Amino acid sequence: MEIKLEALTLRNFKGITDLSLEFNGQSASIYGTNGVGKTSIYDAWLWLLTGKDSKGAADAKIKPVDCDGEIIDHAARSAVEATILADGQRIYLGREYFERWSKKRGNTEATYDGNTTEFYINGVPKSKTDYEKALEQLVPADKLRILSDLHAFGALPWQKRRDILFELADVGTDLELMSQLPKYEPLLEAAAPVGLDDLRAQLKARRKKLNARLNDLPVMIGENRKTEQELGEIPTAALEASLADLQEDEHRLTQQIAEAEQGQTGALQTVLSEAKMDLRALELDNAEYRRAHEPPIDGTAEEIGRVSADVERLTADYVRASNSYHQLAKIAKAHEDNAQQYREMWLEESGKEYSGDDICPTCGQLLPEDKRAQARLSWEGAKRDKLQQIQRLGTDAAIHGQEMREQAEELKNTMAELESGLAERKAKLESLKERQKAAPAQPVEDMPDYAARRNELEERVRAAQSALSAAKQDAVTRTNDLRQQRQAVRVDMDGIRGQLAKGETLSRLRQRITELEEERHNLADELAGLDRLTDLAEDFTRYKAEYITASVNDRFRVARFRLFEVQVNGGLKDCCDILCGGVEYGGGLNTAAVYNTGMDIINTLSKWYGIHVPLFVDNAESVVRLEPIDTQVIRLTVSEEDEKVRMEVE
Repeated sequence: MEIKLEALTLRNFKGITDLSLEFNGQSASIYGTNGVGKTSIYDAWLWLLTGKDSKGAADAKIKPVDCDGEIIDHAARSAVEATILADGQRIYLGREYFERWSKKRGNTEATYDGNTTEFYINGVPKSKTDYEKALEQLVPADKLRILSDLHAFGALPWQKRRDILFELADVGTDLELMSQLPKYEPLLEAAAPVGLDDLRAQLKARRKKLNARLNDLPVMIGENRKTEQELGEIPTAALEASLADLQEDEHRLTQQIAEAEQGQTGALQTVLSEAKMDLRALELDNAEYRRAHEPPIDGTAEEIGRVSADVERLTADYVRASNSYHQLAKIAKAHEDNAQQYREMWLEESGKEYSGDDICPTCGQLLPEDKRAQARLSWEGAKRDKLQQIQRLGTDAAIHGQEMREQAEELKNTMAELESGLAERKAKLESLKERQKAAPAQPVEDMPDYAARRNELEERVRAAQSALSAAKQDAVTRTNDLRQQRQAVRVDMDGIRGQLAKGETLSRLRQRITELEEERHNLADELAGLDRLTDLAEDFTRYKAEYITASVNDRFRVARFRLFEVQVNGGLKDCCDILCGGVEYGGGLNTAAVYNTGMDIINTLSKWYGIHVPLFVDNAESVVRLEPIDTQVIRLTVSEEDEKVRMEVE
């Protein structure tokens, strides 16, 4: 887009009442002494296009004022009109700024209602939005200023100047630059996913983390080796064998305790039951003998004998079942009590919390974290093994108790059936005896050896009862002794488990030492790789700086740019300093150099953007020769002899 100014008209604009200038698209020089309005012409041009003057003030003091700063004529309209050629197309632009006054009903004087701006394109009124949109299509507002003002680019923040120059240089991305040289291939691979800046940040953060970890590792390794020496060698295999033997002993003693609780007493109970059954059998035989030798009457005695035999038989069966039931119930109770004891032991053990001393007895300070962790792991391992052993023994006891209880329940059902049958036979026997009483009694004698045999059997019963009582007392003593033996075995098992826990701790320590040594080696290798990548990134930064600086400066004739500043440590800091002949822009550069540097910048940017707009050069008398530029140049020159504005078209 090439824009040329053909004509410019100012009415009531700042100090200019009415002024028309015909440029006809040509460069021109405007002369006049100080204060006649040369700069106001440039202000008017910018205000027409942007609504701001050369100082960036919006609608600021554009109305003519007197020497006291008061507006001369409130009714006057401040207007700027221009005819421009945009790529050869003639366009008329106009902007008017005026006060609004109105009379309220009932008032004789008008009141001020504010200011209004009107816009025109080719004589057609436009809204502010449409006006600005049309101008934006011609020249974007952000580019108009830097292409029409010699000082605008230098006044930009250095970051903005740098962005524009980087766009101008078109050097490509960091990754594209890296790909041009084989030595940057490792850097390209690392930077591709995240970008160079993020990669630098990642390398810095990772290096800091690695160094901190590498500083900690020797201390951690030393602490673990010290603990390893303190533990010494643990004969793990021998200890495990001893523990297995003790576990067998514990299981054997537990079985013996259960057997002792039933053992001899059960056999003697059987002897007692057999003696009682023999005595009862004798009584049955005697009853049968008496029935066989009593004179027949009506068959009642014979039936009484049969029913009595049934009663005796059922009674004997019931006694045997009852004795067996009580024995099984007692054995089941013993196993259940053992299971309950194991459950209580398990609950007690599982509820235990680690209470190891975390304070060093020597220095009184908190032990290192790894030592505290090792002690806790050792304790937890021993606790876990003990809980497993208790659970196994408790499960065995519970299973045996359940088996005995099920057998006892079967006998209990049998006893109920026998009891029912016995009650039935007893009732019938009583009925028969009542009938027999009604008949005349006849003497009946016992078996010839009944009395002697009865005395013998009764003595057997008494002897069995005495032996059973003594056996029960012996069982209590035996059980207590076996329990003490089992407790001693358990104490030995706990001691071995403690030693095995130390062995596990030692094994974990050695594994941990190996892991820490491997980690230290791997981290050292990684750190070396990070350093190589960091050095390569710094080398690339210097290469990029030189490449970009050269690419940017090659586009300018006069202006030079310093885009990177070398730091004391050799690093580079981003910047954007404008130079001319080695002297910084705004830092001692003479006026001519400042102007020509600005001309060079505008000329280059105009070509790059493909936009050429009229360039106003204020105080042009300060420069003998301006750099050539491919755009319309309007010089504002101080001339003492020109009391009014005078223009010469080139």
